[in-house]
Amino acid sequence: LGYTLYETLLYFCMEKWGTGKDSLMYIHHVCVLGNLVPVLCTNRLHFYSCWMGLVEGTNPCLSGVFFFPRINMKESIFVTISGVLLFLGFLFLRVLQLPYI
Repeated sequence: LGYTLYETLLYFCMEKWGTGKDSLMYIHHVCVLGNLVPVLCTNRLHFYSCWMGLVEGTNPCLSGVFFFPRINMKESIFVTISGVLLFLGFLFLRVLQLPYI
């Protein structure tokens, strides 16, 4: 919940700086909050919400893939490391979890 609120606030700040996200990202965050708030208020389904929240673990690597080229580090080892970690995170936190949800 905190990370989703943080990202939404960051997107609003990015709008002021002229580098904002498209409306699909806002809709995504509204849907996430729309699902998490009732879970927190009713004290039910926490296990599944936490399990599905694991996919957010790929966000730092995804940010690195886009961040480093923006600061003229396109050929940096950090882009490669971020890409490899993104792939591994996607595999372990998203794909391999599907049969268990």
